[in-house]
Amino acid sequence: VVLMAVENEGGKYTLVVTIPANMDAEVYLPLPTGKYQVTNNGNPIKVTKMKNEPFLFVGKIGSGNYRFEVK
Repeated sequence: VVLMAVENEGGKYTLVVTIPANMDAEVYLPLPTGKYQVTNNGNPIKVTKMKNEPFLFVGKIGSGNYRFEVK
């Protein structure tokens, strides 16, 4: 079972997700207006802005616990 929690307030979007063993997932986050920084478990990461879509593509992640923040 994939577990997920989302919080969107105060100019910060947070996605907490748990991917079970032997699974992977693609992660997309909403594209904010203006400048932004994306972190995974507190570490800055590079993301790809989706062409003609209001999303950021984080990439494919394997099993584990993740906390993505866009601020």
